[in-house]
Amino acid sequence: MKKNVFFSIALFAPISCTEDSSLVFYEDNFTMEENAIIEVNIPKADGASEEANSINAHLEDYVLTALVLNKNTTRVTTIKEAAENFNAEFLTFSSNLDDVAQPWEAFIDGEIILESPEIISIALNTYLNTGGVHGNSVISFLNFNPSNGDLYDYEDISDQLDNLRILVAKHFKKTILEQIDSMDSLTNYNVNLPESLGFSEDGLVVVYNQHELEDFSLKMLEFTIPYDEVIDFLNLNF
Repeated sequence: MKKNVFFSIALFAPISCTEDSSLVFYEDNFTMEENAIIEVNIPKADGASEEANSINAHLEDYVLTALVLNKNTTRVTTIKEAAENFNAEFLTFSSNLDDVAQPWEAFIDGEIILESPEIISIALNTYLNTGGVHGNSVISFLNFNPSNGDLYDYEDISDQLDNLRILVAKHFKKTILEQIDSMDSLTNYNVNLPESLGFSEDGLVVVYNQHELEDFSLKMLEFTIPYDEVIDFLNLNF
């Protein structure tokens, strides 16, 4: 049975604005339940244009990276091959144990959260359980330039990263106070930008996965900064 891997409704309600872009997307699904349980649902750009091919290649590469646990394995080039590799790793693991309580699981769900003439922002939630009591869920964002299908990096998004970090830190501390006892706990807390940022209709989407937090007892942090607060630090129009 599939785990509850989902996006927060408030942050990740999918946005459809295909009239603003020549790209058309559909959901691509892959499932394997032979031994390990694997399910992948990601957006895919239709057609064979350069932009579509670039976006699809980046999305597929994300899935391959998540599923291939042994980085010394033979290079895989398709989601099916990556799933077979994940399954083989589980079989090797289980063959060394007398009893395996549950099969390994991998679920990857992707949603377009904003599509405009300047950006296509895709949120990806990856859940992996490779034998632990609890699995691990990570949210990542891929932001694409619709005109060529290239990924935006932080320098493309903002040329005022220091100011952006200060603003994000302000909201971070406000959000984190809901999980800790007092502001004293934040005295020496070093707030950097997260590994990736997303963009929704409502603003800049910020997610700190648990491994990005200095205190591992904290839950994943997520919040949205309205565009009227952050727009001066962004290079793109929203």
